[in-house]
Amino acid sequence: ARTGDLAAAEEAAAALRTLNEGKAENYRSAPGRIMEKEVSALALLAKGKQDEALALLQEAAELEARMPPPSGPPDPMKPAPELYGEILLELGKAAEAAQQFQASLLRMPNRAASLLGAARAAAKMGDREAGRRHYAALAEVWKDADPSLPDLAEVRTYLSGVPAR
Repeated sequence: ARTGDLAAAEEAAAALRTLNEGKAENYRSAPGRIMEKEVSALALLAKGKQDEALALLQEAAELEARMPPPSGPPDPMKPAPELYGEILLELGKAAEAAQQFQASLLRMPNRAASLLGAARAAAKMGDREAGRRHYAALAEVWKDADPSLPDLAEVRTYLSGVPAR
């Protein structure tokens, strides 16, 4: 859906729905249910059904919040509050997005994509202190990253323009 291939997104959502049918709702089935809601929401968003998409993303984030934090890589691969936050930010809802990124960071501290989203949300809200804090944390996470990483340039630009307190 994010690449513009709505048919593939709808196929993926249907396949996930089929995989989840008949399974009891528990810890083992939750990641599949979350992914189904995420993919379905992105497909709805691509169709212009913003309210329905946001409702599904909220459901996915709430379902993930009931799971224990991961002890390794996130499962599902894209944390629901992070995706929800990214969509909210794209829709100009920075304050709501910031809440979702914070929820993601509580489950997975220092996750780069959530830090970046939190930093961007803070910057859009004009919260220079929070923006600096999140961008600085991201700079630390990425201290050994490839210098040509596009988002790293954003981090450096922000930090160079906002004085430390």
